[in-house]
Amino acid sequence: MRSRWFLAAALAVVAILAALGARATHASALAGQLTVTGPWQGKNAAAFGQVLAGFEKQNPGVTVTYKPATGDVATALQQSAGAQQAQLAVLTLPTDLKAMTTMAHSGALRPIDFAASAVDKNYAFTWKRSGVVDGKLTGLVFDATNTSAFWYDTKALASLGLQAPNSLSGLKQMVGRIKAHGLTPYAVSGHDQVALPNLFENLYLALQGNSRYDKLVSGQLRWSDPSVTSTLRVFKQMFGTGLSGGTASLGSSYSTAVKKVFGSPMKAYLVPGGSDVLPVVTGSPVMRPLSQFSTFAFPRTSAKAPPRVIGSAHAVVMTKDTPEARALVDYLATPEAATTWVQQATNVLSPNRKVAADAYAETALRGLAQSLTTANVFRYSAADVQGAKVKKVLSLQLTRYLQGKDTIGDVTSRLMIAAGEQY
Repeated sequence: MRSRWFLAAALAVVAILAALGARATHASALAGQLTVTGPWQGKNAAAFGQVLAGFEKQNPGVTVTYKPATGDVATALQQSAGAQQAQLAVLTLPTDLKAMTTMAHSGALRPIDFAASAVDKNYAFTWKRSGVVDGKLTGLVFDATNTSAFWYDTKALASLGLQAPNSLSGLKQMVGRIKAHGLTPYAVSGHDQVALPNLFENLYLALQGNSRYDKLVSGQLRWSDPSVTSTLRVFKQMFGTGLSGGTASLGSSYSTAVKKVFGSPMKAYLVPGGSDVLPVVTGSPVMRPLSQFSTFAFPRTSAKAPPRVIGSAHAVVMTKDTPEARALVDYLATPEAATTWVQQATNVLSPNRKVAADAYAETALRGLAQSLTTANVFRYSAADVQGAKVKKVLSLQLTRYLQGKDTIGDVTSRLMIAAGEQY
């Protein structure tokens, strides 16, 4: 009996050693040069270099070079012979969404289904969905923005005895109490095509749900659909009053609106935009530090409704299928790679749910990141997907609508024209 036990133990040790030997052999078999092209310049390019250094440390036989693309990455991949030599590329979504689909259909991009298990392990399902083309995983979402949040001065809100709301009714109540104190709730702009399209899209997604939002984005629902008109009515009820500077302020820039909350003295309590605030605040010396501020997610119809986030993303795609390229894709899906990225880069968020909250230097960023990692639903901006013309018209018409210059019919008819819809 004892001899059998020793025999079984010996066989188990042999099996373990064989497995370790196989792994070592596989790792040592990886050798050669890899090139990655992407949109990052300056500090973020250097930060991505640190991520790649982590991969090289695990795979000493592989050298990886990051080459910033000149102009749009998707265009460079399709037109530049130099860029086509890259084994991996980083696309900006939804800007490059159509190009990603086109290149996947033509075979210029190779499926990365081999990374599906790593994505399942480290990301919520919605992130896998974001990189799928025709049922095949084509892009690995490496980072993302979260534009479904309001910023506020933490102490200023607490001094009024108020807490961040988690429902639309809670937001209405909070805004009412701010106004009751004789104070201004919102700083919102319409000039830069940022705040108003974002507010409308988040409200539409919250009120109408995923299916209708997806149909509106894809053009299956017209801009004259009753769901759009009903959302516009609620939009005006919620955001048509309580604006710093009144509706005339809608003609100002987004940075001006941000300054009303982040500047000194503070002129309003809430500014929407989530990630869109970050480059404004970090790029201006007149803003107060992020450490004084917090965010709350765009409120849902009720506290029980699923969390949803709208934003943009950077997705890693593979142009040449090699063992080294596959290994790098797998590595970029790990918490180690994502942690290095958020620690080194500027104003970035990772949807990788294994990244520890303290990897973010700013507490305020942790809230935005947590909303990304826990979101049941992530969607791209409808206006961004449909193009610059639709986004411009949406921002202008929402401005005129809140100012009382245009009716709901004016808004929807002009959006139909911009989207190329037939009456």
